[in-house]
Amino acid sequence: MTMRTIAALMVALALSVALVACSDDGENGGSATSTPSGAPTSIPMPDVVGEPTVTASGLHIYEITAGTGQEAVATDTVTANYTGWLEDGTMFDSSIPRGEPTQFSLSGVIPGWTEGVPGMKVGGKRRLVIPPDLAYGADGAGSAIPPNATLTFDIELVSIP
Repeated sequence: MTMRTIAALMVALALSVALVACSDDGENGGSATSTPSGAPTSIPMPDVVGEPTVTASGLHIYEITAGTGQEAVATDTVTANYTGWLEDGTMFDSSIPRGEPTQFSLSGVIPGWTEGVPGMKVGGKRRLVIPPDLAYGADGAGSAIPPNATLTFDIELVSIP
């Protein structure tokens, strides 16, 4: 990993921990709470309809909305809105409360994103259910993501700059 990748991961982890620490009770109680500005700080995991595509690695990909723009490839830097939940429905991170999408390189994120985002088109939305070995594995990530956690992310691809 490059220093830039490590720094980006540390910033994302710090934001995740801060987001969890600022939630009203640290758990997803099934309804969104809001900041004074009206931005949600806890977003419940919505239901998804349909069967996922399951890759050889065990990644589950649900196509929520097919995009119509440029298609992402594994070497792209992309801009996306996302929300991540643990298996029990606890939201651990989201770009939504920050009020703007996040830009990141697909080569510098967890393997589940590197595998699950390519093929998305701008304007599209996917749900990725990521097994632990494609996420943070036995180490977890700080206090927000426990060891061997399966993670669920809803991702909306905003742009490919």
